[in-house]
Amino acid sequence: LLIRWLNPNNHLDFIGAQVGKLLDGEVRLTAVDGGFSQGFWLQLKGLEISQSTLLPADLSVSRVYARAALRPLFQRRLLIRQLQFEQPKVTYRLTAPQQADPPDASEQQDSDGGLPLQISLQELTLQHGALFIADQRSHAAHTVYQHFEEINLSLHELATGQATTFELSANAGRAPSVSEAEAEAEAAVRSAPMTVVAADGDAATSKTDSAPGKLVFKGSLHGLDAHFNLKAPQLEAALSIDKWPLQDAGAYLHLADPAQEIDGLLSARLSYQGDFKSSHRARGSIKLGAVRYHNPALWSEHFPGSPLELTLTLDPQGDD
Repeated sequence: LLIRWLNPNNHLDFIGAQVGKLLDGEVRLTAVDGGFSQGFWLQLKGLEISQSTLLPADLSVSRVYARAALRPLFQRRLLIRQLQFEQPKVTYRLTAPQQADPPDASEQQDSDGGLPLQISLQELTLQHGALFIADQRSHAAHTVYQHFEEINLSLHELATGQATTFELSANAGRAPSVSEAEAEAEAAVRSAPMTVVAADGDAATSKTDSAPGKLVFKGSLHGLDAHFNLKAPQLEAALSIDKWPLQDAGAYLHLADPAQEIDGLLSARLSYQGDFKSSHRARGSIKLGAVRYHNPALWSEHFPGSPLELTLTLDPQGDD
């Protein structure tokens, strides 16, 4: 009976309820496991967090695994050797910011007390993630729906005094900017191939919907200490974008009428070296393919565009 009572899987509802109180939301788990092997480890399965007032999004994760060293705890240090997230899905709704009361001065002082433990992370991996965004910041009556899938992240040596290396990749397919009432009907229209006007005037079928864009961002960061403060930072990073769809660019450019559309594909290769202050070096190229513009108030057809490639080099001296 004692072993049964100590098994956390027999108290999943209670654990979820207690964590839900801390997050002011609903928390569910399907399995909890842990033990002591090369330190101590904890595994959560079927984690779901929703309707939390303290978190900006709803979250579900198929599996979370963490392994940490035991001895550093006696020195007030938490050394996480491995942290894994499998199939995380995040649903995030962006709305126009509302006027908030300024924070109380005493609360600000209390919040600056720092972490009770020095935390460092040797390896973090995120596999097969998905991010859903409903953005209402540009036009309250229209929602920009975005879907990022196959998100993968690997990060090594975070706040360990060494160079932090990272690599992030994602596929992106963006739905059109529509009101929520029109979303279902618009989705049916989007299921058919889209015809765009090529540079030579001939019609061409776009692969935007069937082959969403690919993004890869990787590099290394120096200067992050055990308190997650940047001291004399140095960043080296490279960004690669292949055929990123631009259907919702008009909403982010704050066009006066949501009916105005910018469409096409973006590809880019960019690299950066710098310290976020006085030293910056960047170079690369940006390609815009079959970009077109539509403003129904001026003309009925889309205004066709031509392929465009921009090459850039940035190497300023000091703050000049």
